[in-house]
Amino acid sequence: LHHHTCAFLKVDAEGDDPDVLKGARNLLNNSKLLGLVVEEHQALLKLKGHAPGAVPRLLAKFDFKWTHLVDPDPAIRNILALRPHVAALLEADGAELADFR
Repeated sequence: LHHHTCAFLKVDAEGDDPDVLKGARNLLNNSKLLGLVVEEHQALLKLKGHAPGAVPRLLAKFDFKWTHLVDPDPAIRNILALRPHVAALLEADGAELADFR
């Protein structure tokens, strides 16, 4: 990210999301990245050998507050992760982010 800025990242890797996040360590550690959304498809994660909760555990290693977003399909959980200062701006603007961890 020396020459480019990635402010927000979307990860939908059909069950390989933990591997994508591991490979994106440098990007996730870069403070220019303000947030990300990860689609967590439970059946595909299990099929590919990832333990339940693998994505949130990986996000916990980085400076993000995260929550699950509502999805009509109960097998899919979208995770919204934001830097604490971004979450604080939204909260100050009236957004209810009580579920952020």
